[in-house]
Amino acid sequence: MKRILALILALLMALTLAACSRGGGDVTSAHNISGDIIYFAGKEDILSYSIASEPEIMQPACVDPLCEHYAPICPAYFNDIDKIVTVARDGKMPMIYVAGRYDPFITVDGEQILDEEHKLRREISEFDAETGQSRLVAYVDELRNVQNILYMDGKLYMSGNGNFINDSVVSVDVESGDIAIMEYSRPVLLLGVWNGRVYSISSAGEILSCAPDLSDVEKVLDLGVSTPRLSDHTSRGCVDGGMLYFERDAEEREIVLSVADLYALPLDDADSGERLVAENVVEWSAVGGNVYYTVVADEGTEGAEIAFDSGNVYKYDGKTGESSLIISDSGVAISNMIDVSDKYLFISGRRYKEDMPDDKRYFAYGLLSVETGGFSLICADLLQ
Repeated sequence: MKRILALILALLMALTLAACSRGGGDVTSAHNISGDIIYFAGKEDILSYSIASEPEIMQPACVDPLCEHYAPICPAYFNDIDKIVTVARDGKMPMIYVAGRYDPFITVDGEQILDEEHKLRREISEFDAETGQSRLVAYVDELRNVQNILYMDGKLYMSGNGNFINDSVVSVDVESGDIAIMEYSRPVLLLGVWNGRVYSISSAGEILSCAPDLSDVEKVLDLGVSTPRLSDHTSRGCVDGGMLYFERDAEEREIVLSVADLYALPLDDADSGERLVAENVVEWSAVGGNVYYTVVADEGTEGAEIAFDSGNVYKYDGKTGESSLIISDSGVAISNMIDVSDKYLFISGRRYKEDMPDDKRYFAYGLLSVETGGFSLICADLLQ
C-alpha cells in the first residue's frame, strides 16, 4: 500500500481530464468515475479506489491475487501512461482503454537497442476490469502525447496538447485498430462529441466540427485572438449536453497559472451567441449538463493565504443558465478538478483546516460529495 500511495502522490499531477462530452451516439463515458469506483493511472499501472466499501479501498485494478502488480507481466501494467478512459457495461465491470508511450527499446541479436523510427509513437491498449485481461489495440504514430480521449460507438477519439505542428484529432477503431486523422491546417485539440459530430478547437481559437470518420470539417465559431489554454494541465474547452464551454480573456496571475472567463454556447442555436458562465474561473469541469467550477478567492478568505481558492465550489445549470454555490469552505484549496460525476468531484489541493498545525499543510487528493459537500481523503503529502 505504501508503494501505491507514493505512486499516486508522485504522478497524479500528470492526470488530467479526458474530453468531457455527453450525448449524440453511444458515448458511454469520457470520465473515469464508474459508479462508486474511480479508476486512475499511475505512470505504469491502473489503480482503482472504491468509494462504497468500508473502509474505502485503493488497490491495483488487476484482479489476480497472485500478481505482484509492478512487473510488465501484470495485465494492468502499461508503459508510461498518458490517459485512460472507462467504458461502462451493463452487469459488468468497465472496459478501460489506455493511451501510453510505446516502449522504444527492441531486442536485436540478444541486445536491446533504441527503435529510432518509432520512439515517439503511442500505444493504445484495452484492459477488461471484469476479467483482468488486456490486449494491444493499435500503435499511433500521429501523436506525440495524448491530452484528451473519449469513446463513442466503438471508436476512441483523442488528441495531443496542441504544442506540435501536426497535432490533430485521431480516431482508433477498438476492434480493428484502424486509424483515421482529422486533416486541418493548424494544431487541433479534441473538445467532445454531440449529435453525431466531433468538436475540436484549433490553436487559432477556431471551433471546428467534423463527421465521426473525421471528414467534413466545418468551422462553427471563431473565438478570435484570445484563445483557451490549449496546453494547460486541464482541458480548457469542452462539449457537454449540446453546450460548448470555452474560455476568453485568460491571463496570468501571480499565485495561479492563469484564470479566465468561462462562456457557454448552445450548439443547436449558435447564432444566439455565447453567454457568460462566470468570471475569474480557475478550475472547471462539465458533466451531465452541469459545470462545476472554482473562482479566485477574495483576500482574507480562509484558505486564500495558501492557495488561490477558498474551497468553494459552484454549479452552473446548463438548462437554466443559473449558477449556485453548492460546496462552501470545503477545507481544500482546490488546484485541480481531476474528474467529476453527478455524485463526486475528484480533486486535489492544499488542506487548510481541521487539526493541522499552522506551520504545516498537506497536499491532498480526495473526493468532494456533490450532495453533502463532505470531503473524503484518499491520500496526502505533508508540506513543510
